[in-house]
Amino acid sequence: MIHRRFRATVRVAGVLVWMLAGGGGASASVELGSRYIDPQNGFSLRPPAGGERVREFSRARLVRWVMREKRTRAIAWMLTVRKEPITKPAQGVKGYAKQLWARLEAAPGVRVESVRIADAAGKEAFHVLYQRNDKVVRWQHDLYIRADSARYLVLSIEGPPDGREQLETAFNEVSATFRLIDRVSARQARKANLARGAALLKGLTRQQLDAVAGGEARWYLYRRGGRDIGFCCVSAGAARSGPARGYEVRTFTRLPVAGGKVMHLRRTMFATADRSQERWTEVVRIRQGGKTVRTMEEIGTRQGAVITCRVIADGKSKKLSKPLPPVTAAHYLPRAFALLLGQLVDRKQLAAYAFASYTTAANDFDMRTFTVIGPERIVLGSKTVDAVRAADQVAADAEAAALHLGRDGTLLRMNTDVGVTMERSTRKAVLRRFGDADTLIRGS
Repeated sequence: MIHRRFRATVRVAGVLVWMLAGGGGASASVELGSRYIDPQNGFSLRPPAGGERVREFSRARLVRWVMREKRTRAIAWMLTVRKEPITKPAQGVKGYAKQLWARLEAAPGVRVESVRIADAAGKEAFHVLYQRNDKVVRWQHDLYIRADSARYLVLSIEGPPDGREQLETAFNEVSATFRLIDRVSARQARKANLARGAALLKGLTRQQLDAVAGGEARWYLYRRGGRDIGFCCVSAGAARSGPARGYEVRTFTRLPVAGGKVMHLRRTMFATADRSQERWTEVVRIRQGGKTVRTMEEIGTRQGAVITCRVIADGKSKKLSKPLPPVTAAHYLPRAFALLLGQLVDRKQLAAYAFASYTTAANDFDMRTFTVIGPERIVLGSKTVDAVRAADQVAADAEAAALHLGRDGTLLRMNTDVGVTMERSTRKAVLRRFGDADTLIRGS
């Protein structure tokens, strides 16, 4: 979106991940962020919190996180996952490690410290620790995991030699979270989930949407560590955009962010029942001491087979355009409908539904998966209520948020993997905690 570290603010679960993480620089004790999942390449892990994820276009390097110094924003160290093909399937891990050691020792400016055989993620693996002197001296730790007969997955960390102890701590904590995924099963599940999502969208009627897009506004409190830290208000109803008749969902969210600041996120999302037309606006204001210190805005539309988006931040404007291919259009989910999914799916049928959702940061599509898990009784406030447990994974590379839905499918509670809970409340309860809530929602 506005830049890589801000992209999470346009996804409700993602807002919490980046905004509450604190971000930037390394610390003595390494805090891990949300789980990153790569079903296509068959792995997942939890990277350090505050790392800047870089989208890779190399066929070998799959993903990279950059940690920056807080003051200078210079790169402090990097964490990478790459893949290496196995050209000799009969060669064991020990033989490959020995061959790699010899190759590194022969390379100019490289000094190998150690090579150690050890299992990782339930597979044969080995560690390589070495220094490289390519204009700048860097210390590096690679973990080679034999994922299958065709490839190694390599987890690597690199940084300055004088930060070795801290790098090792971070590497050990991250590598302990590394998991392998069955790629064949993941592909089969993805295909079935996308077909189910397309069928749901194709079968939507105005009567269904009229039934779920209405009623009173819903209020939520955000909690962390037993404290109320923010709130959200959601409203939905029939609306018009020019001559087009459709449905509009509005949300306002207030949350604390790093540095003692507060984020106000206002979203307005419209879509027609046939999904041929869509528009949205998302405005983020970062406030401190009663003043707005930063404003970011996104304005998007879909007309037929083209999505266009304009992003405004720090006085700069950028326009994006993305065609919507027919195969993607079949399971394309407008932003307005994303917040109605709990009411639209069959909550009595245990199943997963996958959709394509537009991501401004990459000007591309992510796969969003909504899963109905089953009935469950929960305590909400002081009452025990019947609910439906569900999961909402906003992208294939993100950890799913745990949801509990009411009888009507509206959200009762959402738990994220960063320790924040979003729980159904009342206007009166929100105003007791945040007296200016009505004023903020009205935009005054």
